[in-house]
Amino acid sequence: MPSITIKVTPDGDFEYDKRVCFVRRGETIEWICDGEGFFAVHIGWNTPLEKGRYRKPQGKRISALVPDDAPKGRYEYFVAVFDPDRKQVWTDDPEFIIKP
Repeated sequence: MPSITIKVTPDGDFEYDKRVCFVRRGETIEWICDGEGFFAVHIGWNTPLEKGRYRKPQGKRISALVPDDAPKGRYEYFVAVFDPDRKQVWTDDPEFIIKP
């Protein structure tokens, strides 16, 4: 199961263990975010996944199944991480690729 760990520096820079994640149809993608606040993943209306929006407390996992009929291709998505110490939201736009 492909997983993506998200970290945000105190300056708001995102760090990923996989900046681009490669997945296959039938696999589940997991996003994990370290920290204290909430985080969200938004793929949008053209999502190849079960749904386009996910939200969890940090330290929890977001899991999304890639359906067997998902179109192969490159998908940018939006990540938002709430920083409770600074009372602000950090954002980034990484991508995943569904392989044939």
